[in-house]
Amino acid sequence: MSSQSYSQIRRGSDYPPSASLSGEPHLELSRFITSFTPDLELLVKQILDPKQPRLVITMGTEAADLDSMVTAITYSYWRHLNDLTKGTQAPAVYIPLINIPAADFKIRPECVRVLEQTGRLDPKLLVFEDSPVLASLFGRLRDNKSGPLVIPADRLEIILVDHNKPNDYQPFLAPYVRAILDHHEDKQKFPEANPRWVTTVGSATTLTTLEGYQLLGGTGHTTAQASATNPTALDGFLPDLVRHQPNLFHMLLAPILVDTGNLDPNNGQLAPMDQEAIDVLWRARPRLETMLPSQPPRNSDEVYDLAAEGKPFPIALPTECQSNSIGETDEACRTAYLSAWFHDIDTARKNVIHLTGAELLRKDYKSWTMGPYNVGISAVIMSFKQWIGRDSTPVFEQSIHQTYLDRKVDLFAVMTMYSDEHDPTQLRRELLVYAPELRLSDATINDPKHQHFRKLLEDLNAAPELNLEPYRPTNNRKCFASLIDADSPYSQTLDTKGYVVYNQRNIKSSRKKMQPLMTKSLSQAN
Repeated sequence: MSSQSYSQIRRGSDYPPSASLSGEPHLELSRFITSFTPDLELLVKQILDPKQPRLVITMGTEAADLDSMVTAITYSYWRHLNDLTKGTQAPAVYIPLINIPAADFKIRPECVRVLEQTGRLDPKLLVFEDSPVLASLFGRLRDNKSGPLVIPADRLEIILVDHNKPNDYQPFLAPYVRAILDHHEDKQKFPEANPRWVTTVGSATTLTTLEGYQLLGGTGHTTAQASATNPTALDGFLPDLVRHQPNLFHMLLAPILVDTGNLDPNNGQLAPMDQEAIDVLWRARPRLETMLPSQPPRNSDEVYDLAAEGKPFPIALPTECQSNSIGETDEACRTAYLSAWFHDIDTARKNVIHLTGAELLRKDYKSWTMGPYNVGISAVIMSFKQWIGRDSTPVFEQSIHQTYLDRKVDLFAVMTMYSDEHDPTQLRRELLVYAPELRLSDATINDPKHQHFRKLLEDLNAAPELNLEPYRPTNNRKCFASLIDADSPYSQTLDTKGYVVYNQRNIKSSRKKMQPLMTKSLSQAN
């Protein structure tokens, strides 16, 4: 994790003229979201007209998790407000793109929770990957295999958030990348991007929050510089935005809390800048009487029923925050309030039992080109034991195989994370790796894929970052009967089924850590 603070990395900005949200409803997040949707088709039609605003698309990863969505929306919002408050010689329309089909929004209950219920953002007004207008625009770019750009680079800009290289199925966007905010492994692309901020922190929303303070004005410095005796710590346009919009305050907190396990220093993700982003948000918080959302609905249909009825979602203000003498440095209140919001989102995030196997694998999926191979990895918040016990082994296996086929990958992996059934405070991780070529047969034994993928398993087994052990359950044999033979070496299942399952003993290693290890191994196959 980076040990530098935001103020050490991002210095020197001309803050915008004095601005305030009070009495200016057109500056609210909800107004921004409704500002471009009705005119999107016209904007794309006029994209070649230099007299019209240029189009700037902020997009997250294909996994489109909470972090990607919040970052895309809020960074577009910051840039929009920056143009309004500073004025610009080159007007632009900023479009946050949610990089999944619209139908997949509802299978992300934590996103429904934070964006729709808390953020009061209507999903129908968000722009998704399968928007006909953007699909047409991207189609024009994709079909241009060579020659000059069909759309000039000064008419279309792409901002990458939560990744620093276009997804492998969107390489046609590369000529238009102009800015990057990301917390993953640096692919060393687009050195001319401005800003280009790729650093290891827990959440991309951390970078977006602190970049917003740089862009719009506010105190983005260390906690020691802001206290109850330093009122200037609350000055600036962005603190004013947060203070007057409880929905924005909770939206920005949510991914940082989720991705760092409620700021847990032991989860392997928390960095000083994550804490710094929380600090500046907390100092600019709305009144604590602002109600947090309710406990999560039981299923996705109930989410929409409640939202359609306009029902409030209150939960009790933590006892630690109910005193009239709460001050800026009251850690008990702060800890309780952040924990209440984290556990609320986390409960929603784990509410996936109603999702089909295909939906579980689609909910948080990313793909990469690793050496000569296309590899997909799904992250799932459910143990294999629970999943197979619910669906049966044949249905489970079919879900894995069908996703492998649908995604057109050479190798498919599934990483689970779940709470221990005997001690819910303990997290557990598992890994499944699947490819038909992993089986031992006359058809695969001489296939180079077989040798490369077997070598990958050896490399993963040897990686201390993962600390894998073959999964040989003894108390749940009925569920795993055809997945793993508890009395035989795991290789038998690998040889006959084409996949192997591991316990991952190092629970700190997420997909963000797994992907570089797999890429390094498979790149040797070139």
